[in-house]
Amino acid sequence: MKKVYYKGQPYDYRTSGDTVGKRQFVLYKNGVLTHFVQEEDLDKKSVVSMVLDAYYRSIMNEQPALLG
Repeated sequence: MKKVYYKGQPYDYRTSGDTVGKRQFVLYKNGVLTHFVQEEDLDKKSVVSMVLDAYYRSIMNEQPALLG
């Protein structure tokens, strides 16, 4: 499971809501629910990582297959 950072600590997570910037994250530590957090309250490195992941996924989907 991927992790996000909240107050400097890594957490496993699940998301609630579809709109980027309006999602709520349910954070787990060792399988135990610990926090409900809005996306804007996550550490900046988590937010930047999610933006870059989405960007690279979109590029890969737009590129035609070069091998063939």
